[in-house]
Amino acid sequence: NRVGQEYAPKARTVRNYGEIAGPAVAFFAEGTYAPRQKQADHADVDVDVRRGGISLFGGAVEIPIGAIKGPGLLRIHYLDDRIRIFESPTSSPGDWEDKGLVVVQVRESAFAQYGDTTETTGPSS
Repeated sequence: NRVGQEYAPKARTVRNYGEIAGPAVAFFAEGTYAPRQKQADHADVDVDVRRGGISLFGGAVEIPIGAIKGPGLLRIHYLDDRIRIFESPTSSPGDWEDKGLVVVQVRESAFAQYGDTTETTGPSS
């Protein structure tokens, strides 16, 4: 199963996704983002989630979940061409994402040398 984001930098849109049963069943959230001024030790990004839900059959069918929407804040602690470390410094409206959530993402290509590309990213414990 894969999880990650698909960015469109010119439009400043993003789609988060997480496969539950491969691409046949996945969750998603879509919205826009706006970077704030970068700080010495992190960068904050305002996020506005417009819609979210469950995707079936590779996206052929989408079932909206109304609670996955609204403003949020993403803190980027580390970013390079292979790894990203994010934190949610505040809880989202409706508590669909908790304050303090930390996610570490590793590009799929980083696992290729080990012959394993089944898990590309995931939340930390």
